[in-house]
Amino acid sequence: TDLSGLPATEKAPYSTAVKNQINHPFLKRQVDKLIMLDSIVSGYKAFELPKGKVRDFFNEVIAKHKGKYVVVDFWGPDCGFCIEEIQNTFSLREKHKDSPDIDFVFITGNSISPSETLYEKFVSDQRLYNSYRLQTQLYDAICNTFMFNGIPHFALIDKTGKIVSTDFSIYRAM
Repeated sequence: TDLSGLPATEKAPYSTAVKNQINHPFLKRQVDKLIMLDSIVSGYKAFELPKGKVRDFFNEVIAKHKGKYVVVDFWGPDCGFCIEEIQNTFSLREKHKDSPDIDFVFITGNSISPSETLYEKFVSDQRLYNSYRLQTQLYDAICNTFMFNGIPHFALIDKTGKIVSTDFSIYRAM
């Protein structure tokens, strides 16, 4: 189900050998998917957040996606770059909306999403299925814990619920 247990030098030959033994196109695509997911997370070391309200919130959110990689997008509806990133990933998100391997979570705060109407409309239009609009205090605590102060910002969570990147590039997933 993943290639993480193999040494880096053995991943490509192993996946090629497996793929060569498969005749069914869907199963071949599954091998390609495993290779892509492994390349996304290779080089990252998983870690947990320090105990506290941010960790409690993340554990609650991530528990809903257990067994999947989760791309967390910190964004705001008044942020032009955020809007562009979300619109650019629409087809990717739709393609994987029922995927057993990956999910997308969107987090913003009241302070950067002051209009609830604008927020709700954009979430609906862009089909942001796992979207959270947090109270300013919790959102600010998350920004401090993840050590960022600008959006868009992405984090990647592995299948075990541990954080593998707090500065993830969405283009790697695309």
